[in-house]
Amino acid sequence: MQAIADDANIRLLVTDFSMPGISGAALILKAIQVRPQLRALLMTGYPDAEGLAHLPANVPVLIKPFRRAEFLAKIDCLADEIREVEQV
Repeated sequence: MQAIADDANIRLLVTDFSMPGISGAALILKAIQVRPQLRALLMTGYPDAEGLAHLPANVPVLIKPFRRAEFLAKIDCLADEIREVEQV
């Protein structure tokens, strides 16, 4: 969280849902409180996990297993969103 708060060059957060100490969903929610323009992508093998419903609508969730092409397409879409925001 400190790196996200301190480094404006971080514009995209990619995380897994299952992590020690904090879920990826909770991490995203905290991160966008600190940096509202931050874009995020959540990956999970638990599509019905508690916490996913609380994510903002603009946070894509990739359900495992997924193909590399699907992952790259999501990243490209988020990168386009970042570029659009930076041009404003």
